[in-house]
Amino acid sequence: MNLAEIGLIIAVAIPAHLTGALWYGILFGKPWFRHVYQIPDRKMNNSGSVLPYIISFASNAVVSYLLYIWFGMQSTFGLIFTIAFATVVILTLSAPHFAFSQWSPIVYLIDCSHSIACVAVMAYAHCYLIYRQK
Repeated sequence: MNLAEIGLIIAVAIPAHLTGALWYGILFGKPWFRHVYQIPDRKMNNSGSVLPYIISFASNAVVSYLLYIWFGMQSTFGLIFTIAFATVVILTLSAPHFAFSQWSPIVYLIDCSHSIACVAVMAYAHCYLIYRQK
């Protein structure tokens, strides 16, 4: 893997990371926080910590790498199939976590839809960028 490919993978992870900021900030931040913490004025224990942001970006970079491999190794499955497949995987793998955590279904929907939106953003970018390279 060369430096340009690594740069592409990182560049595609950035919009997904910004999607998370939008998702949990402006769009669904208050309902998510209210349902997770049940007390609207409660502060998160990791306030001011950069670790959650580092973990989030690293996770996006890993998914970006996997999508880069996915679209680079095959041309059979396009963007729509990839997003549909990812949706099924995300919803299925997240269900037990949310069932055992006993969080509200709203939290499940907000978290899963965020993951799906991030995959869609990265898949679109990889599809477009790889298609443009050929």
